[in-house]
Amino acid sequence: MWLPDTASLPRRCSDTGFRCIMPIKNKDYDLKQELFMAEARRKTTLEERKEIVDYCINHNRNYKDTAAKFDVSYSRVYSWVKNTMFMERMD
Repeated sequence: MWLPDTASLPRRCSDTGFRCIMPIKNKDYDLKQELFMAEARRKTTLEERKEIVDYCINHNRNYKDTAAKFDVSYSRVYSWVKNTMFMERMD
């Protein structure tokens, strides 16, 4: 059965016999999307990166708080810590 693109998702599901799973919206959950999907905020020096990695490791690898404190992306912090740990194992 063909339905126009303007038909709502629940209507499409019911008309075609498929179960429709709608996303649940939780107003109390705050993902802080800007921390996880941030654009490059600023350039960092090697010394700053070392400081950021040390801070993150000393704070139980709390990447989210570290990223917010130093105004860098979550993925950058994670990458720097991961690479540092790898390099320490290689020594």
